[in-house]
Amino acid sequence: MKKRIICVVLAILMIMTLSMNVFAVRHAKSANAARGTAIIDAKFDDAYLAADKLLVNQMADGEGGGGNEAHGEAWVLWDDVALYFFLKVYDDTPSGNPVKGTWWYNDAVDFAFDFDNLYDTDDQYGDNGGMFKISPYAEADDPVYTHTGFPYCVWLEDKIEHAVDVYPGGYTIEVKFPYNDEMKAMAKEGAYIGLDITICDCINDAEIRAGTAHWADDPVDAGNNWGYPWALDRLVLSGATYVAPTEAPAPVEDVPAPANDAPAATTTTAAPAAKTGDAGIIALVAVMALAAGVVVFKRKAVK
Repeated sequence: MKKRIICVVLAILMIMTLSMNVFAVRHAKSANAARGTAIIDAKFDDAYLAADKLLVNQMADGEGGGGNEAHGEAWVLWDDVALYFFLKVYDDTPSGNPVKGTWWYNDAVDFAFDFDNLYDTDDQYGDNGGMFKISPYAEADDPVYTHTGFPYCVWLEDKIEHAVDVYPGGYTIEVKFPYNDEMKAMAKEGAYIGLDITICDCINDAEIRAGTAHWADDPVDAGNNWGYPWALDRLVLSGATYVAPTEAPAPVEDVPAPANDAPAATTTTAAPAAKTGDAGIIALVAVMALAAGVVVFKRKAVK
């Protein structure tokens, strides 16, 4: 009987352990955004240094069956009016498809976030989040793709700001997402939002996606976290701010020597010099003391 009870208890513990591991997958990753404001010019502002560096390197295969090597690093700022993202992408195989209607097969970055924090149970972004795709190779009149079914995306379309810099080996994207009124009320120090950043790597303009790289741990299917808000991980709006290092104190200048290059005078206390007369008296007293000592010594010897 005892053996059966022990077996049942062990089975229950094993099930609980496995369940905890399953639930731990979601939202296990967390990172801090720093408080600050950036100029949107695709150049790294020092304010980003106070934020955590997000490694966008969780790989997932695409229609091309893998081969994706594009990955990147991201930093996030927040203030009272907007979120700011700076993303550095490493990609040795640039691919830009100019055909409208299928331009999402360009190399691109997806930003998916949700301020409502309903992602534990909700499969919708609600009114305060969505997914936004920005390609460095998209046409100028259609540079940002948003899922227009999301209210926030519709509101944001004419307010989003972004800048791109393309160079051999990759590109940088910087983007500003202004808040709507509800998001302004939620953007407080210590609050957190659901987030994933996805780098899409395409193959030679062939309308085939080699794969994607994610910041979130991607517990869903290959590269589709944007469609599952409950698969997003956490971005904490921290109070950290960048503080510029203080300048080192200027070295103390050497004190200039006197104009005639003579060494500076020093003050010392010298013992008074002995006078000639005094020396004679001292010598006489010493001789007399010595003679007296000799006499005393002889008297003691006679006895």
